[in-house]
Amino acid sequence: MFQPTTPQKIPLRLRVAFAIVVIIVIAAQAVKWRALRTMPTHPDAVFYLNIGSHYIERGGLTPYMWRLPDDSNIIAGSGTGYGILLLTEWLRVFGLTFTAGRVLMYLLGIATIFAMFAMVRVWYGLYAGVVAAGLWAVSTTPFFSFQLRMDSPGMLAYALALWLHVSAVKSGKLWQHFATAVALVLCAQFHILAVMYIGAVTFYYVIDLIAGVVRQRGAVNWRPFAAYALGGALAGGIYIAVQVLPNPEAYFLIAQDCPACVPAGLEKEIARYRGFFRARPFEVILLGLAIVAAVWRWQPRDRHWLLLLIGAVLSYAVVSPPSQVEYIAHTAPLTFAGIAALFIPGFRRRKSALPHRYAVLAAQAVLLLLLGINNFRTNLFSGIARPDFPPIVTIRELDLPRDTVIMGEFRWYGDLLDYPLYLQYGTEEQYGMTLRGEDYLAFWARERPQVFIGDPSGDALLVDYMAEYAFVEMQPGLWLDGDLCADHNCDGA
Repeated sequence: MFQPTTPQKIPLRLRVAFAIVVIIVIAAQAVKWRALRTMPTHPDAVFYLNIGSHYIERGGLTPYMWRLPDDSNIIAGSGTGYGILLLTEWLRVFGLTFTAGRVLMYLLGIATIFAMFAMVRVWYGLYAGVVAAGLWAVSTTPFFSFQLRMDSPGMLAYALALWLHVSAVKSGKLWQHFATAVALVLCAQFHILAVMYIGAVTFYYVIDLIAGVVRQRGAVNWRPFAAYALGGALAGGIYIAVQVLPNPEAYFLIAQDCPACVPAGLEKEIARYRGFFRARPFEVILLGLAIVAAVWRWQPRDRHWLLLLIGAVLSYAVVSPPSQVEYIAHTAPLTFAGIAALFIPGFRRRKSALPHRYAVLAAQAVLLLLLGINNFRTNLFSGIARPDFPPIVTIRELDLPRDTVIMGEFRWYGDLLDYPLYLQYGTEEQYGMTLRGEDYLAFWARERPQVFIGDPSGDALLVDYMAEYAFVEMQPGLWLDGDLCADHNCDGA
């Protein structure tokens, strides 16, 4: 007769350690949720809110404050494709606010916890998957993605694409290799830094193929590489046909214009990783340990991870995106996989897991606590207070018509969401002008800004425009044209 087995009792110390980890993870999510309303606003978030406004008002997918031509075929300004529809539809339903956008990114970050678990579980096993999920939940590196940008959808897409790629390598199924390439190209619809993952995975396939040729002297299985290459060619061809070829000038215009960017080279790459170390010292140290551990173990899964990591580093050097931490943070789905592998089996060559897992869990809990304290303290609650800017306060009090064209620096748009015709002044508005072949006077005459926020004295063309329409400085930094002044008694102010 069948006798059911007695469940093995989990040691108390293991349960306590696991409970500590769970508590820290939950607390981290609570802190992140609280920070949605208090953390500093990333400058790019203003542009994404403006894209949401343009979509709600006119069905467009670009920052309307730039007045890009409708036929320019530019999607979201730069760095994003049709994945922006996820954000614009969310803002349409839940409201055009910073908080609404951050909530979406927060929820996508939660989803990425599960994607990381699934990906690392296939790669390094169940326990490593749990560790990866915990690290992702607590670290604030992914918290960069909780800003109102397209980083969070991108990181979720990368994690899912890596899960598909690792599954393909393990199973050998050709359709999965094909789907990996398609998925990586689709990642570029959410963030253009997907090219780093395309480069990393392509590097892996090429090196793996070369190693196979050397090792087997001609009797090589070309099918995985061929399936991946075919998927990449088809998906990449469609991407180019849809988003590049209709207007190559417009597609590359914004990406090529980066006044603050440093030219590609060794100096820039050193600055990239030096800045990353300053911002994330714990995680960089862990990454270094993960690399040493992978080399020491030298199992196939470790060599796989190392090849992807090398490919990513090379891709960053070749593509040379800006060196800010926000961009290198996109490697997190890949780097966290290797860091999670530190805990199983650590530095040991054997395939068995580390003994005394309760000790490992306790160490992980301490590590998570250190990461949380350091990162939350330095990155989430600094510089959050900003006093109301007097011209903005006055504009609100005047209750100007909703169709008033207000012109000023892009940052003020976040305080004037009720004015969907807001026009940027300073830099990016030149993109639309370049594509239309017009100058500033023609641009302003067509758009007819009636309110200007700022100091026009250093811009002779702007001074001429404002003189033509009888602008009056109602208060320092706030100018209204003659028609609005007549309605709001600002003459002679």
